Amino acid sequence: MIDKPFDSQFDALAGDAMKGFSDMAGFGKQNVEAALAASRTLVKGIEELNQAWAHLTMRMFEAHMSSVEALLGCKNLKDVAALQTVFAKTQMERAVSEGSKFSELTLKVANEAIQPIQARVSEAMKQAVKAA
Repeated sequence: MIDKPFDSQFDALAGDAMKGFSDMAGFGKQNVEAALAASRTLVKGIEELNQAWAHLTMRMFEAHMSSVEALLGCKNLKDVAALQTVFAKTQMERAVSEGSKFSELTLKVANEAIQPIQARVSEAMKQAVKAA
């Protein structure tokens, strides 16, 4: 015959084990959800970067076409050199400005994408400290 105190101890241990398994499964599910959220944010950010790149390319093409038209309208070499100097300066300034914008946008996308993962790491650390 099985001893009643043994049954209650076994039930308590089994209940604790099941709760632990349930907690682990829930934690794992939240980790997967965080990874999916980070992926969605990253994809959205990459789309934003691609759109910005497409707009930049279009603006640069338009600027090049305008400069070609202006160059074709020049009457002498001195005008060509002056126009080319202005064009080169404008393009350099645009490259620096747009490069800065792309850097900022890339950093923003990376920070937003990592936030769900950082939150899960923080939660894991809290639980590890709590368990210790």
